[in-house]
Amino acid sequence: MKAAAHTMSTPRLELLPALDLYARLGFDGVEVLYTEGYPCALHPSAAEEEVRPLLQRLSETGLRVAQLTPYANAFDDEDPAVREAAVAEIERCIELAGRLGCGNVRLWAGQEPEPGEGPGRYERLIDALRGLAAKAVAAGVSLNIENHAGSYALCSETSVRIIEAVGAGLGITYDPANLLQLGEGEPLRALERQLPYVRHVHFKDLRALGDRKYEITQVGEGDVPWAELMPVLRAGGYAEYFSTEYEKRWHPDELPEPEVGLRHELSELRRLWV
Repeated sequence: MKAAAHTMSTPRLELLPALDLYARLGFDGVEVLYTEGYPCALHPSAAEEEVRPLLQRLSETGLRVAQLTPYANAFDDEDPAVREAAVAEIERCIELAGRLGCGNVRLWAGQEPEPGEGPGRYERLIDALRGLAAKAVAAGVSLNIENHAGSYALCSETSVRIIEAVGAGLGITYDPANLLQLGEGEPLRALERQLPYVRHVHFKDLRALGDRKYEITQVGEGDVPWAELMPVLRAGGYAEYFSTEYEKRWHPDELPEPEVGLRHELSELRRLWV
């Protein structure tokens, strides 16, 4: 088992100082956001200038980039120009991941379908992902679908269906908290369905408030049954990164400060994996 910090956890730090904190806390790696407008990320407009100092700091801290995490998702858009822009961003991430020695890129698989719409969106999505998957395989990178609100992959079954339609080059960023939030109420069954394709895990927790509403919590204080899920992952041979997706970026007032919260998440991860 390898532990990665997620750069979403440190919204008030720039990327290089955040790496120092993660290393000091005992993490093995880091999941790096690839986005504009957030300090603790690689920025598409400046990635070339940021890569060299990032590689230097990774060498100094001993951390590895566990996953690169972009937000492009319009692979299924009706507008060809919009589709091409989304594809181009993931192509840049595949190339950048190779330079960083990173084997994983998070994939937000398409846009949420409208009720009752025809098969066109799905067909466009699969067509775009087949091209991206071929490039990923050539680069030694896995594009890992995360089940996420706002995407086409709103349940574990859909993510597996996409992977089986596309083939090699796609995997899963397993996020049981997201699946619960999306209404998938059988976590063990969802994991068993996705397990052959899991390449990366998001380690976080949330608590149900009723009426499909949730609040973010530290791991162990919510409803994600990690104590039941960990043995399944272990028995399935999972030996890659658990990324502590500590969402301080989105929940600055609900969660403790990063140094406190990340230390807690790492301690829980080690306790649950034993």
